[in-house]
Amino acid sequence: MLPVAALFPHLRLRAPALARRLDGITGLERAGDILRIRVPAEGWAHRELLKSLPELRARARELFGPSTRVELAEGPPDPERLPFPVLSSKHWNLVAFWAWNGTQWACVAVPKPEYRKAREGGSSPEPRFLRQGPLPPGGPPEVLPGLLEDLARKAQADRSYVHLVIPFPGDAVAGGLETVLHTAKDWGTPRVPGPVLQKYVGRIHCTDPARPPLGVRMAQGLIRPVSQ
Repeated sequence: MLPVAALFPHLRLRAPALARRLDGITGLERAGDILRIRVPAEGWAHRELLKSLPELRARARELFGPSTRVELAEGPPDPERLPFPVLSSKHWNLVAFWAWNGTQWACVAVPKPEYRKAREGGSSPEPRFLRQGPLPPGGPPEVLPGLLEDLARKAQADRSYVHLVIPFPGDAVAGGLETVLHTAKDWGTPRVPGPVLQKYVGRIHCTDPARPPLGVRMAQGLIRPVSQ
């Protein structure tokens, strides 16, 4: 029997848009033929998974068998939750929060444990990495190669690893960003070889754009409104 976690790589390969929505879930379990996905009822992932439920059920049957049933169950609301482990992370690993509007972008990165402590204390952590600038005509995908280079160099210097977090921008932009990321990891960039990017930079994780976590709010606070 396949482990329930096999759903993640299956969707990454077969249905990337569905896989992005799993960033917002709080639990995944399987009991017999029932696959139960726990997700906060008021969050973006719940709304998105409800709309995609027929496809999700079809993809689950592809993987686990035709008798598989998929249920959405209410998980604990936690807009500050990040879509990867924080407590179990090595203390030097970084989480980078990247946000943009129609004209500007900003990215801040902090060590995961420092971020957790600051969040629990209701304060903003001190960034270990900060980049910002105007949004080019090509939008965020045009920014990403240079940002990956800077993040990889920072992580390499610190013997660290970086998780990249963005507010969910819609599937068109998210798909474009993932294409750039995979291409950079395969072929490298002008300043950083592909194997270095593979070793020091993880994938792009999405969070609720309507209720972003503290780190995303920090990045957004560095961006001027579009009207200015």
